[in-house]
Amino acid sequence: MDLNSLEYATLRGEQNGCPITYRCIKDPKELKELFTHRIGIFWPYESTSNGLAPGDVNELQNKFEDAIDVLESEEQGILSLVVFGGGRKEWHWYVKDINEWMNNFNEILSSHKQYPLQIEFTENDNWGYHNAFIKWAKIA
Repeated sequence: MDLNSLEYATLRGEQNGCPITYRCIKDPKELKELFTHRIGIFWPYESTSNGLAPGDVNELQNKFEDAIDVLESEEQGILSLVVFGGGRKEWHWYVKDINEWMNNFNEILSSHKQYPLQIEFTENDNWGYHNAFIKWAKIA
């Protein structure tokens, strides 16, 4: 499967008066058997008046994203949903093996300063979180 051929949807909304942007895989059907476990990564921040991350925080988030981008592969996992705005940024990954993915994640970031991340794991989620988002967002 060519992960670069996946279709994504970008949606914009509002929460508590702040803009929120969502980017997700539209139809993950071919991925559901390949990646069954969800890893949610959350980065809370003090937002600017428009709900976005201040410039220095945004730069760190971009550095973080660039570093872990290599984990997106048929052997590791896929980034299925990104949410940002309103004082938070979220990355939701579906992976083959949580322990292997986290070992690689930690190794990649070992030379970085510690980021203010909260991480949650859901074994055998089978795309439940993603499917709930698709239904909520009314993505066909």
